[in-house]
Amino acid sequence: MGDIFDALERRAMEIIRRGRLSSARVTFDRSVEARYVGQNFELTVRVALDEQRKVATDSVRKVFDATHKRFYGYDQPSKEMEIVTFRLRASMPGPKLDLAKHSSGDRRSALASIGRRRVAFEASETRIDCPVFDRSQLMPGEELDGPAIIEQMDTTTLLPPDFHAAVDPVGNLLLTRR
Repeated sequence: MGDIFDALERRAMEIIRRGRLSSARVTFDRSVEARYVGQNFELTVRVALDEQRKVATDSVRKVFDATHKRFYGYDQPSKEMEIVTFRLRASMPGPKLDLAKHSSGDRRSALASIGRRRVAFEASETRIDCPVFDRSQLMPGEELDGPAIIEQMDTTTLLPPDFHAAVDPVGNLLLTRR
């Protein structure tokens, strides 16, 4: 089992090196998906290291039996266990982000809509004409009252008539009911 995790660690470190990342602060979490022979489902079991930083193979079985008993109400310590999947998660701290970096907008003119759409809110058959705004154009400190539509590359925010939107100093869009 230790040889498999060693090989996975070498592959992870190679990927880190190819990405030109520092490997100095990499940590690894090891786990296996195991089951009793003949079962169709697996349980994820964390794999610990012993004092010599080697995989503590004997503890994997004990943890698996205890986990099985906790999940299913029984264990079978005399039944053969099989490991279906070995998993290694390599992680490292990312750069510290300066969330206060955004400043209030320097817009030279008023925020302008990029279009209009007719929208039905709730169960109403009546459609309301709504301005459409480009999310990337909203700057910290700006506010909008609904109804409105705010579009961005990966999502669309619908601002109902009784809602207010404000862009906080970090750039988050905060919606509140008026």
